[in-house]
Amino acid sequence: MANLYLVGLPGAGKTTVGRIVARRLQLRFVDLDRLITQREGATISQLFHTDENGFREKETAALKWVNENLDCCVVATGGGIVERNENVELLRKEKVLYVVRHPRSILTTLNTDKRPVFYDDPNRIYPIARRRIPLYESVADVWVTNNRSLHSCIGQVLAQLRREGFPDAQNKEEEI
Repeated sequence: MANLYLVGLPGAGKTTVGRIVARRLQLRFVDLDRLITQREGATISQLFHTDENGFREKETAALKWVNENLDCCVVATGGGIVERNENVELLRKEKVLYVVRHPRSILTTLNTDKRPVFYDDPNRIYPIARRRIPLYESVADVWVTNNRSLHSCIGQVLAQLRREGFPDAQNKEEEI
């Protein structure tokens, strides 16, 4: 079975949703940003601010490594994974879940200080959203909105995956 990749804006809930979905499906959870920080010995903010292009190269290398070495995982990607065409092409070959959350909703609940893409201006989310949302939509097989309760979101994910024929989602929806 292939991996399930979660994409979406920073703060959309990819890691939280991914962790819970992986647990419910009894699959391994992988956070791509965490994999990068473990490999590099630096935080995402440090890597991003030092050399954004270099960070994107590390992100691509991590995505390739997961594709080539891991199977049956739920993988939370960084919000900017779609910034490189190479990543978009890799993701189009996989099962991808787009975690949709409106930028305004993200700004009301997210500590933007911990998100390197926002720098000192949280309103940067709006141009980022305009650029990235079409890319998320182009790679996604399944979309789920994360503006309501987490319980509702997870239920939507499992129901959508079951409809899409994702093997491990069969009969898991009832367990919520």
